[in-house]
Amino acid sequence: MNENESTPELDRLRAAADSRDDQLHRSATWSAAMRKARGITPSVIRADGSLAPTADQKRNRWIAVILVVIILAATIPAVIVQLNRSGDDSSNVASNGDANHQAEPGEMKDGVPPHATEDRAGIWITDDDGRGAVAGLTSDLPHLTVYIDPQCPHCATWDEAFSPVIAEAVNAGTAVVDYRLRSFLDVNLQNDSSHRAGVAASCADGAGPGFFQRFVDAMLAHQPAMMGMGFTDEVLRETIPAEIGLTGAALDTFQSCFDTMETSAFVDGVEEIARTTAFNGTPTYVMNDASINTQITDEMSAPDPDKLRALLGL
Repeated sequence: MNENESTPELDRLRAAADSRDDQLHRSATWSAAMRKARGITPSVIRADGSLAPTADQKRNRWIAVILVVIILAATIPAVIVQLNRSGDDSSNVASNGDANHQAEPGEMKDGVPPHATEDRAGIWITDDDGRGAVAGLTSDLPHLTVYIDPQCPHCATWDEAFSPVIAEAVNAGTAVVDYRLRSFLDVNLQNDSSHRAGVAASCADGAGPGFFQRFVDAMLAHQPAMMGMGFTDEVLRETIPAEIGLTGAALDTFQSCFDTMETSAFVDGVEEIARTTAFNGTPTYVMNDASINTQITDEMSAPDPDKLRALLGL
């Protein structure tokens, strides 16, 4: 049978096909007319009546894709930075216990004075703005360590001569200095006066920058006339604070610290660490892990402030 032959059945099939083609044509024509009425002008109408995208539509789609890429490129780095910052904050909190893990100047934490040395062997001398302590942790400046026992008479004599020089060096930023208040004379004198004085001095550090050195100076100036009599609580708690300007909330902080012996364990630790060193007596002034006592005294072993000034870069 060839394509030109005709039978009733073939005629029926051809008529059905012509009818279907006519319907498709009308449907496509109607769809095109509706789209044109809506402002759509396709360049191609597919056989099923759907639209092939125009050049404008294709261009708009590419523009939309490019805009999305640009927005993501700008947003993702910011999100990553924020996540990193959040991670850093979380790790700090986890490693330090809380966001404010280190004591700020004037803040006591766990009985440790705010300007304690990193190894808790002493307390940094600072100016009234707290400068001196931070430098002491990393500085290449000359580093002076002073061993004192509050009941040591020679310590008072040396402090009177050298304390102004030390304050000048710290204020000028030419050296860093830490004091280590020992309490071994309590055993020799059978009292607890050095320990209580050490607690009072370290509590003064918690009252604010600069108060520690001023307290030590006043404390040594108030040594009892007879060695072994010790300091009274009244002198440590009221007389000396009044002389060095502790008032208001700072005084309340100091007295609360002293009344509860908040820094007692710290003071004991200072003495324990000092016992492991080669410096057994007081006063002892140390630089570069060696005593400089003979370098800062005259031929009569009296303190010579000028010699200390030279060592501290003044």
